[in-house]
Amino acid sequence: MVAEDTLLAIRGLVIEATSYPPGEPPKDITLVHGVDLTLHRGRVLGLIGESGAGKSTIGLSAMAYGRGGLRLTGGTIHLNGRDIRLADAKALPTRLQHDYFQCYAGFYQNTLAEARGIAARYSDYPVARWRLLFGDVTRQLDEIEGKGVKEESGDKPDREKQQTGLAASEPGFDFKVENKTIALNYRNLAEVAVNYYLMDPEFSFSSNPFVSEDASRFSIIKPNKSATQALPNNKDTLDVPLPAEFAKANVLVEIVAAGQRKAQAYHANTLKLTLTENYGRLETRDSSNNRAVSKAYVKVYARLKNGTVRFFKDGYTDLRGRFDYASLNGAAPGQPVPPPQPLPLPRPGRAVAAPGGLDYQMLKPAELPEIDKFAILILSETNGAVTREVAPPSE
Repeated sequence: MVAEDTLLAIRGLVIEATSYPPGEPPKDITLVHGVDLTLHRGRVLGLIGESGAGKSTIGLSAMAYGRGGLRLTGGTIHLNGRDIRLADAKALPTRLQHDYFQCYAGFYQNTLAEARGIAARYSDYPVARWRLLFGDVTRQLDEIEGKGVKEESGDKPDREKQQTGLAASEPGFDFKVENKTIALNYRNLAEVAVNYYLMDPEFSFSSNPFVSEDASRFSIIKPNKSATQALPNNKDTLDVPLPAEFAKANVLVEIVAAGQRKAQAYHANTLKLTLTENYGRLETRDSSNNRAVSKAYVKVYARLKNGTVRFFKDGYTDLRGRFDYASLNGAAPGQPVPPPQPLPLPRPGRAVAAPGGLDYQMLKPAELPEIDKFAILILSETNGAVTREVAPPSE
């Protein structure tokens, strides 16, 4: 029996799913077992738990709904005194609200054609509020399928639609540089300015190991080359080849447009790098012949959880092309211990970061548990340079 002031009462809720382990027969698993909760009228009830504990799954069950693959296999769900798990949609006095929620359930269950069919039945519904709500379902379906979105005016401005429209009209771009090509994504732009800065990789990395793509560091330096790139107005992507003089160089590519400035470092190299993050090991090979790259210089910085950057270690890859970047236990067997080397000065015409970042203190042993991320530079005289940022080993 449910009390009169109770809006929602869930008792003994059980939610199951079927797991399909590789190489094993399917098996049923219980995700939620024996959950009870009561929500009184005019009150707020919160579910607290860590990520993956089942808060959203339980919340959706209040509508007798289980996300794709989930089954409500036990318990009762009383809403306004009625067990909605036993409700028959065909027996409802009106299907309007049921159909509306069924449309949005279709977004989660990927039954988009069914949702479109339901929404289409209400395209001429006489009550404007409901006609607009079902029209919004159709517009979202059109957007999912890449169709042009037709705006429909209503009695009140829709903030979400306004924000979506403003975002769609905002100029923007992003890009990445790989394989001697700038892959540019853009919208609402006719052209961009592209600047190229030759870099000394070790000096730049040592100055700011965790900000390898910070364009502001180069804003006061004259680029080695600048170009204006026109953008086709009927496209949103464009591949721009690196100029021939930079194809085999370490260069920072900067793109400026619509008040935005973005940059990415491109290190020309023939290094094939393999990182085993669980054990803090790396291996370098020549991508042209798969031979181990030995005696490549490796420099490692650590960023602590409070944001502090520390010099961690440096050394050389051993004859197998391997290097232990995560421990401070000395050289591994077969790995030569490098002699002390002064930091090389940048060559003329090379862009470098502003001084001030070269005096990072050595990591203290007590700070080892506080490491949040490593920044690694691998530098080979014959194979070029590459940088990576990786998480520390979990153990």
